[in-house]
Amino acid sequence: MSDGALTGEYLRNFTFENPPFGKRGYNEKAVADFVALCARRLDGRGHLTADDVRHVRFNK
Repeated sequence: MSDGALTGEYLRNFTFENPPFGKRGYNEKAVADFVALCARRLDGRGHLTADDVRHVRFNK
């Protein structure tokens, strides 16, 4: 991302760190599915609106 543009490839290769010991993490599948949707949209495929992003919720 040297030019500052967010790309689908960048999202597909991004990894989140594990939570600190004793802390709850996130629902990995839900987050991975949403990141994949965002990546497809950045590639010019799929459908994603600002409302979709604004209202997404991830269960723990």
